[in-house]
Amino acid sequence: ERKSCKDYGKIINSRHVGRIYNLVDETTGKILMGGEADQHARFVDPTVIDEPGMNDSVLREEIFGPVLPIVTVSGVQEAIKRVNNICDHPLALYI
Repeated sequence: ERKSCKDYGKIINSRHVGRIYNLVDETTGKILMGGEADQHARFVDPTVIDEPGMNDSVLREEIFGPVLPIVTVSGVQEAIKRVNNICDHPLALYI
C-alpha cells in the first residue's frame, strides 16, 4: 500500500494534507484515480482530476502535492488562452 511505503514521500505536515485534500474535494472535475488523504500519516493518494472547472482552486492555487488536473484543449492557441485566463504567472504546464 502506498500509504505505508517508505519509498513514497510524505506531505510536509498535516495542515498541508488538509489543504491539498480540500483542493481535490472541492473540484467540479471528475476524479479519475486517487482522491484519498490521511492527515495523521501525512499522505495524499496520487490523484488525477479530469476537466476541473476553470475557477476551481486546483487550477488557481499552488498544489505542491501529488495531484494532476487534466484540461483538454483543441490546440496550442486554446491552451494559451486558457492559461492566460487562469493567472498571470502559471507555475507549471504539461503538454
